[in-house]
Amino acid sequence: MSDKNPVVHIANIPLADIEAPEVESYDDLVRSFTKIGQRVSIIVTPNDAEGVAYKIINGKRRVATANALGWETIRAEVRYENSLDRALTTLASNLVQKRNAATEAEAVEVLLAEGKTETEIAEETGFGLRIIRELIELKTALHPTAFATLRKGGMTVATAKRLLRLPTEGQAALVKAATGEEGVAQVRGKDVEASLRHYKNDMLSQMPQVVVPTGGQYGMLAAQLEQVSLKFSGKQRKLLVDASAILRGSVNAKQAEAAG
Repeated sequence: MSDKNPVVHIANIPLADIEAPEVESYDDLVRSFTKIGQRVSIIVTPNDAEGVAYKIINGKRRVATANALGWETIRAEVRYENSLDRALTTLASNLVQKRNAATEAEAVEVLLAEGKTETEIAEETGFGLRIIRELIELKTALHPTAFATLRKGGMTVATAKRLLRLPTEGQAALVKAATGEEGVAQVRGKDVEASLRHYKNDMLSQMPQVVVPTGGQYGMLAAQLEQVSLKFSGKQRKLLVDASAILRGSVNAKQAEAAG
């Protein structure tokens, strides 16, 4: 974290000046706001880009609830932070509340861009190194529409991890198919598993097209495996790439043997 603590002040700020959160309010939060009001301040920071005056660091559900109730202002802790401090604040806040893996993944992306290593991020935020790496994979390997669905709560983290086993175009197609009449996608684990079975069967049906090599045809199969690997992701792609490397190693060995 930076050497200096961010400058903070508490204020009631107009909801119209805050970015619109991509989440819905909870019924129990609506009841709480109606009965006892807002007890915990949201956290915002001035928006550097054009548009609204403030970006939400913590409290999207509370802002959504206040908007739903027709409030004009909301109590906020305004923090004047740089991008590094904002990312660390986001991760620290998520440790003590309902987690949102998408915002965590975006925060990790910012920290990496600022020069932090995965290990440093884990040590400074309290997240395990395995979780940091999972968040990086979610941000880099999920199709943008799938990632947006995760951010809005349209799928669980477990479902998102399953979705990573599909190529990005397959992820986008599944999210589109899961989008209801109201334009909100709800991706379920069983839908992902069904798509995975269909995708694997489709890939297996293409396997007879692969030429089984003999002798000097190892290089041909290696090239074919590399092409097939592009249709997969994660461990399945790595397995095919490793197999291709082994075949190319066999080609090099045979060439060396012939040369000797």
